[in-house]
Amino acid sequence: MSHTINNIIPKLKQFANKIEFKNAIVGKIWVFPEEGSTIHDYEFTSDGNLYMSVNGNIQVGKWEILPTGRIVIDRVVDKIMLNFDFALDGIVVMKKTGNNEMPFLLYNKELIPDGNVLKYINSKYISPQSIGSKGDGINHDDPALNSKDLQFLFSVLFILLFILVIVLNIK
Repeated sequence: MSHTINNIIPKLKQFANKIEFKNAIVGKIWVFPEEGSTIHDYEFTSDGNLYMSVNGNIQVGKWEILPTGRIVIDRVVDKIMLNFDFALDGIVVMKKTGNNEMPFLLYNKELIPDGNVLKYINSKYISPQSIGSKGDGINHDDPALNSKDLQFLFSVLFILLFILVIVLNIK
């Protein structure tokens, strides 16, 4: 019995990750920030279509989640494979497999209409009201950060570093 359960758990995790990713991206308009005035909009549908708009010119590609949890995106002109890193409310971060390129960051156009991802993260996840009682980012009622808190903190720091690199490259 325990052998059967141990065999099922990885499959359940894969299924849960698929659902988490799919729920995070389907039915929303996502923007891929790029230097300059080029605007990339992505809209993922539950049937696997991917509507991509670059400055209003549209192409229809495909997307799918592989059994391993990796995401294949067919952008018509090329195909890319991504690993899903994490999703926050309004932000999805993925990374191309097999290289050390910058993460593939998408933000929800409805939640971040001005495109200022850094301001959004600061107001939603780093404000003194959301994480600490004295405004220093530390919960003084909790003697130690648990692993979930640390994971969240590292995720936010990663996003901030990514955005900083983008901003420095633009200037």
